[in-house]
Amino acid sequence: MDIFCSSGPVEPASEDLLELIGNLTSFANALRAGLVLYKLKPEQQKLMLALVESCAHLASVIPSLDKLGAGFALTAMTFLKNPLRQEKDELMHTTMAAALHSTSADALIDLLIQTPFENDMKQTVTWDYCRSLGVGWWVRTGTHVKKLAERIARNLFVKTRDPDSCAMWYVFLGKAKALAVLYRQKKRKEDVRILAT
Repeated sequence: MDIFCSSGPVEPASEDLLELIGNLTSFANALRAGLVLYKLKPEQQKLMLALVESCAHLASVIPSLDKLGAGFALTAMTFLKNPLRQEKDELMHTTMAAALHSTSADALIDLLIQTPFENDMKQTVTWDYCRSLGVGWWVRTGTHVKKLAERIARNLFVKTRDPDSCAMWYVFLGKAKALAVLYRQKKRKEDVRILAT
């Protein structure tokens, strides 16, 4: 059964899927412990580990997702963890459509914001990260857009320590005062004065 197609009401993730994820979690632990899969090239082994680690990470989240959301989450996690992925690669539109038709958008947004790979700066929530996951196609509410924009702005400032890098996001969010505080910390009085007007 294709998890990206739905011919009726969206159903919650099945017990079979949860059992599969449990088995894959055990497999991920074996791979991390040094199990070598013969006849697979090193890149293929890394991709297999990415898939298995994605499943292991999603084990606690799957119960809050419907089938379409679970399919999107698994595909997105594996995509992000794929060692062969290029910086400008994006998810396929069919995967984005699964997120669009999912009834568990809140859980998907929370999953994206918490980011499974926090220690990897490449995976922090940025505009490129959101664009590669097709967020513009499937995020439907202003609350979700605001949540993502706040995280993008914060991550940009943390990464660059430059208020200019995140100024557009703070203005978009209507947080000129917060931006003024960032400029004040950098002793840029002219920018603080402009934002005060």
